[in-house]
Amino acid sequence: MLVGAFVKYSMKHIYFVRHGETTHNRAHRHQPATASLTELGHNQALRAASRIAPIEPDRLIASPLTRATQSARLIAQKTDLDVEPNILFAELKYPEHVIDRSHFGWSSLVYIVGWFLSIDESYWREVGGESRTGFRLRLKEAKHYLEQIPDDTTVVVVSHSVFINFFIALACNEKRIGAVRAALLLFKVKTLKNSSITHITHEPSRGDGSCAWQVVRSGQEGYVA
Repeated sequence: MLVGAFVKYSMKHIYFVRHGETTHNRAHRHQPATASLTELGHNQALRAASRIAPIEPDRLIASPLTRATQSARLIAQKTDLDVEPNILFAELKYPEHVIDRSHFGWSSLVYIVGWFLSIDESYWREVGGESRTGFRLRLKEAKHYLEQIPDDTTVVVVSHSVFINFFIALACNEKRIGAVRAALLLFKVKTLKNSSITHITHEPSRGDGSCAWQVVRSGQEGYVA
């Protein structure tokens, strides 16, 4: 585990930053792609930018959803980097019938259970959502995208709670997610705070047979390596 001063050596450092707060976050509702930051969310993103700036990142990638783009632009101002929008890092696409609905309502519960159990791709296309299979394939593409970035690169990715937690969960274990693992993931999704920073590394040259992806710190609001 890395602690103290930030040091670059033969690995990639990736800092996942969750976007700042939106009104939908505050109300615990599923949100559309166009949901924007609240005043608090703006200030949260500014604080994240101040924590990111000292590590001198080389690249700044962001989900193209409004709340992530707004947060990334504030980080860009502190790091003198251009924001690289990339749909691979967008949030799970929710079906239209749950947008604006409470996370704790009946329709949300039915959706979550159906999402984990259903493999009917035609159904998810019909309701305008993203299937579990489709989401996992996109996560795999995102992982491959980051793996292709040269070593000794520090990357900031501004994304979303579901994406960040599932990326970490599947980075080293792409097996089907069972009920217990799903429950733990949902808990993590709900508890990852806005503007928190999750630091992971990718070291393909590890010689001990362990996974090339390692979590250094997860979801720390005040953390800078």
